[in-house]
Amino acid sequence: MNTPTLRTGLALTSLVSTPLLLVTGMNRLAEAQTESCPTWETLEAVVRADQIRPPGPLPTLPEGFRQGCVTAEAGAHTLNVYVYRNDIELEFAPEAEWPDVSGDLHELLPPQASVVSDLPSGQINALHFGFDGGYGYENIVNRYQAWHEPYISAYGTVTFRYTWATLMPPPEELPPQMAADMLARLATNLEATRSEYSPEVESHIPEPSGEVADRSSCWAPLYLAQRQIEARPDVTVVKALTEPIPVDRYANPPSDRPNAITIAIEGEAVETLMGDTALQQSISEDILSNCPDVGLVKVGVWRSSYSAISGWVDGEPQSFRCTDLGLVSDQKLPWGERYCGL
Repeated sequence: MNTPTLRTGLALTSLVSTPLLLVTGMNRLAEAQTESCPTWETLEAVVRADQIRPPGPLPTLPEGFRQGCVTAEAGAHTLNVYVYRNDIELEFAPEAEWPDVSGDLHELLPPQASVVSDLPSGQINALHFGFDGGYGYENIVNRYQAWHEPYISAYGTVTFRYTWATLMPPPEELPPQMAADMLARLATNLEATRSEYSPEVESHIPEPSGEVADRSSCWAPLYLAQRQIEARPDVTVVKALTEPIPVDRYANPPSDRPNAITIAIEGEAVETLMGDTALQQSISEDILSNCPDVGLVKVGVWRSSYSAISGWVDGEPQSFRCTDLGLVSDQKLPWGERYCGL
């Protein structure tokens, strides 16, 4: 393969002006990378040497990528890092064709734009990590107001604090379960970095709604549920969150499954989706069977009481039965029942 020849001896100053990175010192690591492609271990060493300071932590990598080639590119306020599978040998364009858009970053990591390899389809070829630079806190914070942290969007991006991750090729071009499983693994690895945040960074991010447990087995079905819903024309997931089951409404909810997941949808075709009982049942069963702390799942129309409710009843997922108890404010519903018409 054409291995990248990383330039040496230049001060890393050109990226200091961007908020995405703080780069200091000289390139002391590049000489060791002239014979082979840099790996994730190289990036970790660069960060430890304080040559690059991403605003979010570096997650541990899933098996199959830890010895793969690493490339990079810098946007206006973002550092993008691409980690290829261990078994992929990259071909690079000649150095003269490398884009000179990221300054001295490419003394450390070769540019992603210079990769000219033909990669197989239908497989995860690389993991794509991004590190946000810190501008526009309001916009960044909005990404994390979801049912848990990290948040896997229906578009196949795992977002956590100032770090996000996705797949290459994009998740929508991969078999859904393959994409969901890998995104769940990335979410689990990002979750493990919680303790690495400084209070200054954490202060910008709201706490998740409700009590949130380790939900490593839950992220894949939640992502698949979003994909199933948004695969329908004119339906969008507006919001999805975890919160405690309202004990003032239900009698005897399961004590070992204290949380409820609510998925709010909107769009011109919500009536059709809400009428699809098979889809509702499939989504609820998948979530309840894989989320050990969740006892209730509600899929409903945004800003409306129209919803489908399922829960963990007698040791298995069940749709809640309609009851005619009436809307009596001080009367709790038996677990497994819902008010008719709601």
